[in-house]
Amino acid sequence: LLPGSAGGPDAAAMLAMLHGRIDALARDLRREHPGGELRPVRMLMIAGNRLVAAGLRWLADAAGAAGIATEHRPGERVRSTCAAPAAAALGLDAWSIQPAALAASLAARFVAAGGVLLEHTPVSAVTPVRHGVIVELDAGRRLSADRVVICTGAYTPWLRAPARPRGRVVHTY
Repeated sequence: LLPGSAGGPDAAAMLAMLHGRIDALARDLRREHPGGELRPVRMLMIAGNRLVAAGLRWLADAAGAAGIATEHRPGERVRSTCAAPAAAALGLDAWSIQPAALAASLAARFVAAGGVLLEHTPVSAVTPVRHGVIVELDAGRRLSADRVVICTGAYTPWLRAPARPRGRVVHTY
């Protein structure tokens, strides 16, 4: 959360703006890829012990003071709702998506647009050349392309690239 002294809108206004942008993107995704099952949900951050519960309580209070709606749930209420061993929980607005269905829909759109999709194809290097890239496959084969998109589970330390690829880290559970 940016402090009000940063010159921008307050935290609640920024959160409303963020939610508005995500809602707009979600509507577009739902329209273009209905199988992705993107929908708004209430996320619970569950504290398994009293120390984390105190931290969640502090976070709920700080968010409330900034005008951001959260919900603090005591442990007995959490346990009766989801049968999780919990000391407390913090409820936040979030979004849920079915990632495999969305990936399949995106892949189908990519192929329909003329892209070539190679799955489960070990790549050892991506090298820029004058008019595109050369993709070196582990089997010693090489592909030439105008551009490539590399999707990896992040556990590919052997992939050589001339520079750190532009990318977005997405953390999941």
